[in-house]
Amino acid sequence: MKLLEKITFALSLIGIMLKLLLVRSGNPVLIIGASLLSCIYFYLGFALINGIGFRAMFKKASYAAIRGIRIVAGIGIGLFLSIVVIGSLFKLQIWMGSIEMMAIGSTGLLITVLAASVVFLVKRKSLDLFYRAIFLRGAIAFIFALIIFAIPSRSLIRIYHRDNPAYAELMIKALENPQDKEIQDEFDKAIERQNR
Repeated sequence: MKLLEKITFALSLIGIMLKLLLVRSGNPVLIIGASLLSCIYFYLGFALINGIGFRAMFKKASYAAIRGIRIVAGIGIGLFLSIVVIGSLFKLQIWMGSIEMMAIGSTGLLITVLAASVVFLVKRKSLDLFYRAIFLRGAIAFIFALIIFAIPSRSLIRIYHRDNPAYAELMIKALENPQDKEIQDEFDKAIERQNR
């Protein structure tokens, strides 16, 4: 399952690179990679965080040595990782709702990582696989989310449409003034011209 996580993460990064290089196939690669990664975290996060393999996930014996709180924590961090991935996808695609998703996911990740840190420090346990998985995935996702969150949508639009700056500026105006019918109509016509 870790291999599947690495493959979908790499696919997402390749999609981002292709999108930044203005390669047309960048969007589908990014959307597929990020969606699959999000699904892995959402549906299989509890197993991934607890170091349970895909085949072992369906066997009752795999959960015998794992306390219930670790399963719940795995579900929680998987949920927050999933939200951060989808929020990042929305932000990179300039879709609505990205800020809210990234704020919820990042806050949840931060709380989860801090709670795991407190438990780790109080109990003075060695850094076992469970805590290592929380710290590693949580810290990487949190830092990535902060970087993506800090990039203004205006900058992304200007990068994506650097070959057509007039279209980029019109798109920025349209996104910043959703109630202005005149700007929206002008932007719709620009989209039609660009799609020809």
